[in-house]
Amino acid sequence: MKKRFNTPPRALAAATLLGLGFIHLHANAGESDVAKIFLEGTLTGPTCTLMAVPSTGGGVTGAANQKIDLGTGNLGLATNTTGIGSALAAGTANPWPEKTIIFTLTSDGKTPTQTNANLCSFDSAGAATWDIQLAAVDPTLILTDGGRTYLKNAKSGTAGGTDAVVALKGGVGKTAFNALNLNSTGTYLSTGTANGAFSALPAGEIALSAQLVNGKATGKPTAGQFSTPIIVAVQYK
Repeated sequence: MKKRFNTPPRALAAATLLGLGFIHLHANAGESDVAKIFLEGTLTGPTCTLMAVPSTGGGVTGAANQKIDLGTGNLGLATNTTGIGSALAAGTANPWPEKTIIFTLTSDGKTPTQTNANLCSFDSAGAATWDIQLAAVDPTLILTDGGRTYLKNAKSGTAGGTDAVVALKGGVGKTAFNALNLNSTGTYLSTGTANGAFSALPAGEIALSAQLVNGKATGKPTAGQFSTPIIVAVQYK
């Protein structure tokens, strides 16, 4: 299902510059020298690529097709009486801890902190900051409970899916501290809302965390796999 993202005002203003006006010059009577002049031009946007790396360190890869391992464990470790959004287990033995990945922008495949890395430039878009907008591939996969939203499993129970859900957070920097309020048009990682803060600079980082939590008001979730894609889009301002 194709998602429609809200376009930031700055991006929309830049888009209106694509219109090109033409002036037709009328020749005076008796003149025979008529010339045809071609007007051509090209407008390009930022050439940045979104990269991702685990917060604990590791290889830097493109954000496209990135996977977050939510953990694997036996339901015997899960608590019986947890409610919707509650952690399935506690302590260092929790096999389903919160997992975080860090997003950066690159123009040469390197993160801003790597040696000889070239920072991305937003000048061509008339922007100085960036943000990330996230959306579910299908709004029906959003579960709302007690003012919080969670991401439901795209794998059905008949296909071996669990009814556990995922809690998502975002933030500028290395820490995801804003609970994401998911909606049908997109949520910004910087604020957790439909309006972004646009406070990340070209060398900045934006964090996303995900944790498998209970999707039931009472009792344990069903055993099974969880697999749900999300859409992320870089916005400039």
